[in-house]
Amino acid sequence: MFVLGLDVGLCDLYARLLDVPAQGQPVALGDVCIFANLPAGHQELHVWLQTHGAVPALTAVVMESTGVYWERIAVDLHDAGFAVSVVNAAQIKYFAKSLLRRGKTDKMDAELIARYGATMRPACWTPTDACLESLRALVHERDAVVELITLEKGRHHALDHRHAVQNVVVRLCDERLALLTQQRDQLSTAIQDAIALPGRLHVQIELLASVPGIGRFSTGRLHFFVVPVRKQLHLEDDTSEHAKLDRNSIPGVGLCDMLRSARDQHSSFSIGTREFDRGFTASHIA
Repeated sequence: MFVLGLDVGLCDLYARLLDVPAQGQPVALGDVCIFANLPAGHQELHVWLQTHGAVPALTAVVMESTGVYWERIAVDLHDAGFAVSVVNAAQIKYFAKSLLRRGKTDKMDAELIARYGATMRPACWTPTDACLESLRALVHERDAVVELITLEKGRHHALDHRHAVQNVVVRLCDERLALLTQQRDQLSTAIQDAIALPGRLHVQIELLASVPGIGRFSTGRLHFFVVPVRKQLHLEDDTSEHAKLDRNSIPGVGLCDMLRSARDQHSSFSIGTREFDRGFTASHIA
């Protein structure tokens, strides 16, 4: 078995390959190699792995989930058949402390990530559903535009109260506000179209939206919170073995159940440390 540790950066991938025998200590193969975090560099990584005999069926890949720069290489390796694990950076940090590691360079991080994978055998990662990923991008972009609209409105209010102001400044502020408003409306329409597409996502969104006070955009945020936890614990199918666990004891797993119960019983319920009644608004979730 092989374990590939990847330290993913803005421009480069630092790769450490370990040969992990059934018994004994892992053995490093060659030096830490550097590849460009681009499609061409990803292809070079595949060739490098082949030269060491690290075929997908025998190789586990481990990387940190920092930023967004890991996503393309993770999907690329997953599509090629590798078992990919994407772990929280804090796990690597505390693993390093357990080994009394103090230095920190990209090459040392790649070595550490590979050692973590060989020792801890983290769970495999699978890419997010394309429809959900598209909805996530739309919701995040709309949030950014709404934030800019709020800033522009504040600037416009300040201009209205100045003793002397240039007309061109006011005009430019109005034009920016009109453009941002147009973009917000376009994104809102795109989100509605994405939600309306038939499929599992549409059914889940409709369930969340059936709770009084939760709007379409809030359902997107709630859905991003629920789905990854359910997927990670294999709770998509209620007949699975994990479904016997206490659903409300696992963050996010029982969220739909609580929302449905609140709708049906007109009762209050909690999300985290916050208490909501049947009439809570979407602003509480935003």
